[in-house]
Amino acid sequence: MSTLGTILPPHDHTEPFCVERLITQLCSSEGATRLHARTALVRIGTAAVPFLLPLLQHPNHQVRWEGCMALGRIRDPRAAHALAALLTDEDMDVRWVAADALIELEHEAVAPVLEQIEEHFDEAPLRAAAHHVLVGLREQHLLYPEEEKVLDALKVTELPSKAAFTANHVLEHLRTIPHHSRH
Repeated sequence: MSTLGTILPPHDHTEPFCVERLITQLCSSEGATRLHARTALVRIGTAAVPFLLPLLQHPNHQVRWEGCMALGRIRDPRAAHALAALLTDEDMDVRWVAADALIELEHEAVAPVLEQIEEHFDEAPLRAAAHHVLVGLREQHLLYPEEEKVLDALKVTELPSKAAFTANHVLEHLRTIPHHSRH
């Protein structure tokens, strides 16, 4: 097995062949190979994001999980919508690691998560994963008061459609605020 030093080009230059090789290794059946590849991809950082995003649609749940883990560590807002889409993944572990990755994106995750609630409000696994993201953001004091209303609407005792209605209302409000004023 190659070491990170032989996989990564000297002086951390990121060449496509290197990233593509790491992506192939991220799909390995060997856990140690995947860990080394994920560590290297995280070191490469944002340049690896376009190569990682397609993994979130891979048929193998372990590959989707690895993609989420790497993207969560890289913390690139370009991944927010793709990660939010995984809140409906059939695999519980993938949903959870996607939720954790979204928390790492901080407030950039809010709108994509609300869009998922709006579209998939009738899916209990989505509501649980979205709740996890929003609670994580609230604990970091990253939610505005109107966004916290979605958490109340996600309570088990509420009708699922209330969460969709509240998410829609908050999204409409967010669309009226200039992006640079949200932070």
